[in-house]
Amino acid sequence: MLLSAKRSRFVVEKLRGFTKSLAHFLPGLRLSLIEIDNDSDADEYIALSILSALIYGILLFILIFGLLFSLGEVIDRVIFLALMAGFVVFALFFFLFLIYPSILAGKKAEQIERDLIFALKDILLEINSGSTIYSALIEVANSEYGMVSKEIENVVRKVDTGTPLEDALEKLALKTTSENFKNAIWQLVNTLRAGSDIEDALRELIRNMNIDHRAKIRNYAQELNVMVLIYLLFAVVIPTIAITMLIIIGPFISMSLGLDIIFYLILSVSFVIQIMLIEFMKSRRPVVNL
Repeated sequence: MLLSAKRSRFVVEKLRGFTKSLAHFLPGLRLSLIEIDNDSDADEYIALSILSALIYGILLFILIFGLLFSLGEVIDRVIFLALMAGFVVFALFFFLFLIYPSILAGKKAEQIERDLIFALKDILLEINSGSTIYSALIEVANSEYGMVSKEIENVVRKVDTGTPLEDALEKLALKTTSENFKNAIWQLVNTLRAGSDIEDALRELIRNMNIDHRAKIRNYAQELNVMVLIYLLFAVVIPTIAITMLIIIGPFISMSLGLDIIFYLILSVSFVIQIMLIEFMKSRRPVVNL
């Protein structure tokens, strides 16, 4: 975002009517903003997205216009190409801004899932030793369980300011996108309200999470075998075949580009594809701790 809500308050208010109508078609945006602790309303966030994307589009329009105009292109063609480039960039950035909160919410859920098993084991250990649920939550909040500790710390802070523990936990369960974390919090809420035993429920939840994490690791290992083959295909096989064919048939055909330029072009494309495949493999890696 290039603009903050405070600096662009006037324009945001002018766009409220349009953005409120648009927010009805994006119900997940409001939930994602709540999940990432963003204080902006959905319609306000959409208005800021429009403004920031528009600025990016205008900047590219000016850049393309100046570049083509300096090259002596026809003014009508210059304006058309610059407008098209500006509109495409505006649309891309606007779409990116709209999905970015859900991306952040997904990453936050992954971070919660990574440390949740150990946090639940800590809660189970505290309860088995005779501590109350609130004392167990304080222990988790003061421990180093990443995003889980931060979320529980917010709950403890609300309780210290007068909010009932059940209500604070319920709000946390309603806003989180991590299903396992949501189930664990609801178990705590039901225990506090009904006075039932939570130990067996936590043990079953921990066991199911361990099974789920191991299944994710196995699936990733199977995917990795296929991705490694694809990586070797683009890193070794295709460049080798292309360069060999170029050396064999190059002298018999006329090419506008020199053989050395085509050679470096093949290597550059292969290098870019390798980087993309490596990043894709990293993004597919499950965020789990066992």
